[in-house]
Amino acid sequence: MVLSVLVDLGMEDASSAQQKADKYVVRLDNEVHTRMEAFMRKVKQNPYTLFVLIHDNSHIDLTSAMSGSVSHGDLQGLADRVVNSQEVLDAENLLLLQVTSFPFTLQSCHSRISIHNEVHWPSNHGPGPLSPKDLVYFGLKEYQRSVQWGVSSPILRCDDAFERMVNALLQRHPHLHSMVIRSYLLIQQYTEAMMALTACPALRDHVTPQTLAMVEGVMSSTGRGGRGHMLLVRVPSLQLARLARERLEEAQHKLGLERRFAVVLGGPTNEISLAPHFCTQLRAWRQCGTEDWVPVTYEDLEDLPCIVILTGKDPLGETFPRSLKYCDLRLIDSSFLTRTALEQEVGVACSYVTRGVIPDTMATADKGAGLKEEEEDELERSGGGIMESEELQLDLDRPPSNGSAATRASVPRWNSLSS
Repeated sequence: MVLSVLVDLGMEDASSAQQKADKYVVRLDNEVHTRMEAFMRKVKQNPYTLFVLIHDNSHIDLTSAMSGSVSHGDLQGLADRVVNSQEVLDAENLLLLQVTSFPFTLQSCHSRISIHNEVHWPSNHGPGPLSPKDLVYFGLKEYQRSVQWGVSSPILRCDDAFERMVNALLQRHPHLHSMVIRSYLLIQQYTEAMMALTACPALRDHVTPQTLAMVEGVMSSTGRGGRGHMLLVRVPSLQLARLARERLEEAQHKLGLERRFAVVLGGPTNEISLAPHFCTQLRAWRQCGTEDWVPVTYEDLEDLPCIVILTGKDPLGETFPRSLKYCDLRLIDSSFLTRTALEQEVGVACSYVTRGVIPDTMATADKGAGLKEEEEDELERSGGGIMESEELQLDLDRPPSNGSAATRASVPRWNSLSS
């Protein structure tokens, strides 16, 4: 974003802007104070020059380190200490532009940001070759409304069977941390689902319907040259995420599934690592003539059957391909999350979809208008689950389903968790 602004203003050339990114971008790390002090010296030394401080992802880490509400080490509250410092507030020639897709942190009752200074993202903005008229952003409001559609295979689901297993294990092992129990149980569920779908069908009775449906959706190729779907599993702890990847890859190897789907560990500091045959497959689909091309972003994994284990405290606004079909949030504890943090987690499943797969959300239930047959079929191939939250008004009593394959245009299906 910063680079495009500089290019538009004529301050940098488009061909060389990317190489000069570090000159303008300050990361919230141990060097932030040194670089911000140098920046503020420039602001003071040039009182007749307008400086613009663009604070991207401004909803992250705005909690004051002095609040004591959470503790995440020495780096807690860095954003708060930068943008809310007295120097920044008093500088008359400094314009602070805060950019966020989750503005609720900045819209408190005591916010110093006037409602007249809020600029909303254009509603006609859309990605890719399709016209904005053909696409609609399926976001949190649409997920909330989806519980009123009345389809037999809801998009948002809660895995009650998994929660019962967790509660039973917590009672049996009260000395163990709940996150450890949930993580080990989730890993066991995935490995047993892989075995149930290949070598040992009797294990189906030990796997929850939600887990079985998601693994089956990843393992079942759609018949388009090996193309398939992505399953995203959120594991906040890096150590537990690494353990999950090791166990799933070990099960893959023993069952001979190495070429059926990939297991990817993703996170703020993790580069995407794929086996050579998957990179070759992606290059062929993209008709890429460069032999050394490798995927760099999650969008580069479009149509690759894979399980992506996403670690880190926050998803940080990652963009996922339209082949993302499931999001498993069963390891996210919703009991302590703010609205912003909760919507960040849920937001990984938000994307642009074709209008045809969504019923008229303005129609009321009183009209009794059912979904068209093709729409119902499309929605049947979507699914998922979500956290318990009054804010999202979710219906958690709908029956589970072992839905099958979905098209690329379908609303992503995802499964979730409550603690």
